[in-house]
Amino acid sequence: MSNFGDLGPLISGHQSYSLEGDDRIALSLLRSYVHSFGKEEIFYLDIGCNDPIAGNNSFLFYQLGFRGVCIDPLSQHKHTFRNVRPRDNFINAAVSPISRTVKLTVFDDATASSCDYATVARYTEKFKVEGEMLIEALSIDEILAAIAPNKILTIPLVSIDIEGGEYAVIESMLCYSAHKYELIVVEDKLFNLNSFDHRSAAPLYSLMLSHGYTLISKTPLNSFYLRRESSYFQWLPSAMF
Repeated sequence: MSNFGDLGPLISGHQSYSLEGDDRIALSLLRSYVHSFGKEEIFYLDIGCNDPIAGNNSFLFYQLGFRGVCIDPLSQHKHTFRNVRPRDNFINAAVSPISRTVKLTVFDDATASSCDYATVARYTEKFKVEGEMLIEALSIDEILAAIAPNKILTIPLVSIDIEGGEYAVIESMLCYSAHKYELIVVEDKLFNLNSFDHRSAAPLYSLMLSHGYTLISKTPLNSFYLRRESSYFQWLPSAMF
């Protein structure tokens, strides 16, 4: 491997399926994982996956032959995922730190649908409410225990787009889960790069930092956090950590 990691997957010509090229950024950061990770293992968790292809952060990795777990509360995606991405495990549920029943508000822009009260209140000013429903919410540990019982997993990529509640879900994953998550891509569009060093103004940033993660990249929608102790990011200059 060169000082820049394994560049093969990066020049393969695969297009981006993410809204802002997030999958190509993730591929660049995970270039060593892509080179060496077993394709029978769970490569990604796509939490709030929505459409299986359009605007999706994990479909590029599916195209590269990997598999993962895709979770979304909208049942309309269930059939499409199982047709388009049969290697994946699709879970029709919301995600929460604990198992419970939650109310999902569905907007005319389905990607804005949310179980978070503050987010729903904000989005109601911009989108039309199509309906409300009670749905099951599961913890990530519950989901992984059902799919890979009695295993402690190292998962290279986690993509989280749940329209509110990200902090609580990530906190439960980092504080109470035995699994390791190497790169976490989280929708954090209200994050202010001009004040990110003020931890009180960026609670998610502070949480990630305290659990050994580094903010390595940012798009308008998403923040990219990598686990500093992971050997797979050694190709990056130490000054970036």
